[in-house]
Amino acid sequence: MRLAARQGPQALIRALQAAVEHERTAFTEEYDAIVARQRAEYEALIERQRTEYEALLEHQRAKYHEQQRVAMEQLERQLLDKVDNIIKAVEVERATLRHELAAAREELDR
Repeated sequence: MRLAARQGPQALIRALQAAVEHERTAFTEEYDAIVARQRAEYEALIERQRTEYEALLEHQRAKYHEQQRVAMEQLERQLLDKVDNIIKAVEVERATLRHELAAAREELDR
């Protein structure tokens, strides 16, 4: 600046303009770097949250499917128990009818 000041007012103005331009460029680069860093941090945060959300969602899905599996097993057991009870009742009725038929045949044979 001293050298430019010695060379005259126009040289001083050019030197000041160059200094201001240099400072503006440095500020712009620093600002861009800050914005890029914040963007990278934001994207990393979003990715972590997405990963956590997907893990939580997968856990919830697995829990739901397990509950569904258990409920279906219980329902299957209940239905099989009902079928078994119906079969037992039919077998008892069949045995009763056979017994009555045998009794009726015996009586007819007399």
